[in-house]
Amino acid sequence: MQNMGQYYSHMLLNALMSHSVFWGRNDPTTRRLLDEHYGGGEIFGKHARSMLFQDLNHGACTIPMVQTLLLLSAEECAFGNTIQAWTYSGLAFRLMDQIGVCFDGQRYPGSVALNEEDVEIRRRIFWSSFFWDKMLSLYMGRMPTLHLTPASPPLVMYDDSAENELWEPWGMPPDGRTWNYPPSTAHSATCFIAMIRLSLIFNEILLHMYDPVIPNTEADMLECVATQGPALEKWWDDFPPYLKMDAANLPAIGPPTHHFTSNCVFFTYKILLYRPLLTRKYDTHVDGQLPWSTYLINCVTSATATIAIFDLFARTYSIKYCALSISYSLYIAASVFLLQVEAMPTDLQAIRRLDYCLHMLHRVMVFNPIIGRSTDFILKKLIAIGISFDTSAGCLVDTVSRRPLAPENLQLYQRPLESTTELAAQSSTRALFYSTIGEDFGTGAVHPNVYLAMIGLEPVTVRFCTLDD
Repeated sequence: MQNMGQYYSHMLLNALMSHSVFWGRNDPTTRRLLDEHYGGGEIFGKHARSMLFQDLNHGACTIPMVQTLLLLSAEECAFGNTIQAWTYSGLAFRLMDQIGVCFDGQRYPGSVALNEEDVEIRRRIFWSSFFWDKMLSLYMGRMPTLHLTPASPPLVMYDDSAENELWEPWGMPPDGRTWNYPPSTAHSATCFIAMIRLSLIFNEILLHMYDPVIPNTEADMLECVATQGPALEKWWDDFPPYLKMDAANLPAIGPPTHHFTSNCVFFTYKILLYRPLLTRKYDTHVDGQLPWSTYLINCVTSATATIAIFDLFARTYSIKYCALSISYSLYIAASVFLLQVEAMPTDLQAIRRLDYCLHMLHRVMVFNPIIGRSTDFILKKLIAIGISFDTSAGCLVDTVSRRPLAPENLQLYQRPLESTTELAAQSSTRALFYSTIGEDFGTGAVHPNVYLAMIGLEPVTVRFCTLDD
């Protein structure tokens, strides 16, 4: 920015500012400045879009344009503007292809000479886009656009100087609390590479388990489980111990936020691999067990780990700073507990965990509005079995008696769910954070009768929405 180099643009700066406004408004001083001088922060997004389409009109095609489009895509997705999010990402991928970002800049330099910095930047943008492409395709029920080819950039980072930088949660002090967060090593390079390797596995799951056009055959799905199940386990085994979060032995204060994302996304992908097979009937046995029991155990343990990790995030940083990927992970975890409750409405542990998920999802949707659609999917399923969500108490109740299904949690939900304005502006979030998960992170909670009762149920959608919505 100081030198007005080729990778700086006013457009990109405004996109960064627009992307940051949502989080910056949590600080009263910043919020006042934004309201008084910058139209509440909307001016940055307007400038970014204006300059972007001006450049497009002139036929420009640059790296900052790609970065701007990716930022705008993520921002629109969080607010539930799916058409805009999909369009911006599509433009970004087309521009990347136009300027050769999708090719290894060292093996295929083209007509433009690239130095080491150029190659490194292009490589990072390709793999960042590769990951976002998978998440966006999942959210919206579309097939991924970017694929790994022999000509793709290698998954390496020659500049890992950010690996050992200290990470501190700038701009997110807990409201009304005294908190001195201990500086932690970022491990950002290792985390980035691990996330991309995970997205390579999930790309196969998307292709062979979630084709929105032509439903995957049972043989195709079983083959995917047979290959990608071990791949996920190997990824977890190779995942560095200093990044891995053990749900049964979590620290008092959470690690850097991107560590939460990598762990939550892993458990989400694991659920997404096995969940489609939970409601199917099989005649074969695997190691003396019905195969769907193994699939259910994988889903339940992953879902339980997700809510334990989410709970730590909420208690450390507050849900006001919950990224969309973590919110989505909580929704997918809730979908597993929903299947348990549908199969056995008397399963109090599953009810308690689903109760926690819905309470938190209702609070998260204030900051990630697109979550509201997914919560509605779950509530419609519950109404069919005589359960509803009492917004005044913030918990699940019996539709007839209106009594809480998890009475021991009622005192935790004594405050009503606030409106968007009240929750966003409140000065104290103490009542938002509690742990209702307990210490049972094993698989013993899965009742044997649930296996058979689940056959034939229709799982809730894994999508936030579709573009048709």
